[in-house]
Formats: sequence, C-alpha cells, structure tokens
Amino acid sequence: NHSVRRQLILGVAATHAVLLGLVIVDLVGQQRHLLHNESVLRAEGLAGSLAASSLSWTLSHDLMGLAETTNAMKSLRGVNYACILDPSGRVLAHTQSSLVGRYASDAISLRLLEPPMEPKRLLAGEGQIDVAAPILAGGRLLGWARIGLNQQREQEAISRLVGNGIAYALVAIIVGVGIPLPQRAHVQQHVPLIIQALLQLRLVLRLAQQLFAGSL
Repeated sequence: NHSVRRQLILGVAATHAVLLGLVIVDLVGQQRHLLHNESVLRAEGLAGSLAASSLSWTLSHDLMGLAETTNAMKSLRGVNYACILDPSGRVLAHTQSSLVGRYASDAISLRLLEPPMEPKRLLAGEGQIDVAAPILAGGRLLGWARIGLNQQREQEAISRLVGNGIAYALVAIIVGVGIPLPQRAHVQQHVPLIIQALLQLRLVLRLAQQLFAGSL
C-alpha cells in the first residue's frame, strides 16, 4: 500500500511539474519576445530623436554641439553608446570620445554605406541592439545617428519571471501532493480547465502590456 501510494504521489508530482513547466516556458518565451521587441522599438526611437536633434549641428559642422547632444544620451537607461557618423563612416561624435575621428569599418557599420537611406537595424540580438537613423536635409544624407542598447534590465526581468514561476510551481506541486487521494482525482479532472485559464490569463496580460506600451 505504501509503495502504491508513493508511486501515486510521485506520478501526481511529475504530472504537475510537466504541466506547470510547459506553462512557465510558454509565458517566459512570450515575455522575452515582447520585451525584446519593445527594446528594439525604443532604440529606434532614440536613434530617430538623436538624428533630429543633431541636424542643425551637422549642417553647421559644429562638433562641440554634436558632442553635447550625443553625451546627453549616456544617462538614459540601457544605452551602451551613442554616436554620429558622417556618410563615409567617420565618427563625428561619440559617447566614448577617444573614437572621434576614426572610421567605423567593421562589417556591421559598413552596412550604413549601402542604400537605402532609412532607419536600419544593424544588430538585434538578445544581448545587444544596434540601430541607426539617417540625418537628412532636403533628401541629402548628412550622416547617421547610431544607438547601442544593452539588454541587462530585460534579462533581469526574465530571470525574475523564471524564478517566480519555479517558486509558484513548487508550491503548486507541494499543495497538489498534499491533497488526499480521493480529492486528488477530482482535482485532476479539472487540470485542463486550469491550464486553459492560465493560457487565457497569459493572453490578457500580453494584450494589457501591449496597450500600456502603446500609450507611452
């Protein structure tokens, strides 16, 4: 009897772990995708703002003004670097001043020499985002405003989500295993409904996050 009971308890615990694990994986995947897309859009917005605010300084060839405008981006969350490049790739201003005057000649930067003259996502990985926006005057390309964002805050949020999910799953497994056997069978009949409710909750949360992001 004890052996059968132990096997039943382990079976219930394994079932709960698998079901909750699948839900957690799905939630984390959706959240990671959402946060990454928001970060890319934020980087593009910052690059566009830098391009707009640098236009007058670029037209007047005011390197000091470009440096002040670029350095103002350093205080923003997640910004690794900001820079202004001329059409040939020469650095006119950079948050790392030692790079001013050099040419951005790496494979990623060389993509800025290729048409079209429109915002470009140079790098959009999980750890680093690099985007550039053209500085235009009368349809003429004056240069590029470039922003590099790290994903540290987003990765920390995902780590917290995973940790919380595991903690909740463990509590659910412990509670599930602690339910008496006659009641456990009744609870297991409702597992599909519970999973469906969790998935619906995920959808509602995702829509709410998108609405909130769109209102910023």
